[in-house]
Amino acid sequence: MADNEKIGFFEQFYISIVKRKDYTKLSKLKGGSHFIYLLGITFLLVLIVYVIPLAGLLARIGGFSNFFLTRLPAFKIVDGEFSIETPMDFTVNSLHIVADSSVDTYSTLVVSEDKLPSVYFGKKGMTSNMGIVPMTFTYTMLGISNIDNQTVAASSGSFYMLLTFSGLIEWVVLMGSYVFMALVFALFSIPVNKMVKANLSFGKLFALALYAETVFALVSRIAMYFSGNMLFLIISAVSIIISMRSLNVAIMYHSPNPPRSPFDDMNE
Repeated sequence: MADNEKIGFFEQFYISIVKRKDYTKLSKLKGGSHFIYLLGITFLLVLIVYVIPLAGLLARIGGFSNFFLTRLPAFKIVDGEFSIETPMDFTVNSLHIVADSSVDTYSTLVVSEDKLPSVYFGKKGMTSNMGIVPMTFTYTMLGISNIDNQTVAASSGSFYMLLTFSGLIEWVVLMGSYVFMALVFALFSIPVNKMVKANLSFGKLFALALYAETVFALVSRIAMYFSGNMLFLIISAVSIIISMRSLNVAIMYHSPNPPRSPFDDMNE
């Protein structure tokens, strides 16, 4: 492959998963191509862990405005006191929400015993376990004055802007975690690089690790939604082994004596 030959994102993605021998083509790409792959694969991860679940949630509730206008009982906050027509207790996307204005304020002890991330709305304040420690806030502390279903529904534009901003933050965080894991993979591949005399620089090892990490990144994120804690750990461990195997085999193909047997790379 010529040094200036370009490989698009989708071909890079295909090679990273099923064509270990062609990692030699990926290692010859310039840094810009690696960065574009990083942007593309982490954007795909954002779709999996953020956009698709959120879109599914909004579809289930009929949209932000419709949820407050037709799905929730009438509620309002006036002069720092919350009232709701009918008490609520429901879970949405693993967030437990309780609202009952017959209770002055839920204690932090009650909320701390909730196994899910939760928010409890009482008449004079809301209590949540989503911080470092459970805390109670009065509505005046939150800057909430007079609101009801209609005023909240009317803020849908701000809500969707917040979701977009949160998605961008999620993308940046995913890029950071992806780069960190690639660095870890590259560090663990150094002994293999020396053993097979591939003589790849650490920068090349890191570039190869960006591609080899793909299986682990995708499988582990998808497993979060379809498996329990123990199964998730097992699937994640297996996917790490597969990714490290891909990286090590890729390094071997850069050595003076690359693998020749088809059994050395089952994807060939």
